[in-house]
Amino acid sequence: MKRFGWIFVFIFFLVSMPAFAQGTGDGWEPAKEGDGIQVFTRPAQDSDNDEFLGITDVKAPIKVILEVFRDIPSFPQWFGFCRDIRVFKSISDTHEI
Repeated sequence: MKRFGWIFVFIFFLVSMPAFAQGTGDGWEPAKEGDGIQVFTRPAQDSDNDEFLGITDVKAPIKVILEVFRDIPSFPQWFGFCRDIRVFKSISDTHEI
């Protein structure tokens, strides 16, 4: 269940990245930088694990990027430490839990 939580956090921050364009704020601390990726962490509420935020530029059309995230069964092939992922509820074309 913790892995699903990490995936949710990752997708949430990917979708909300424009909000972070002006600066990380809200307790985010730089953790790592390399290969054009900046990683920030902060303590997560109600968890022993930290939340993480990755920021990078992707040279691909947004339509392609969204299709990658909509291909739920492929997550374990490319998302680190993901063994299984499920959609619990489809709320709309752009919102799933």
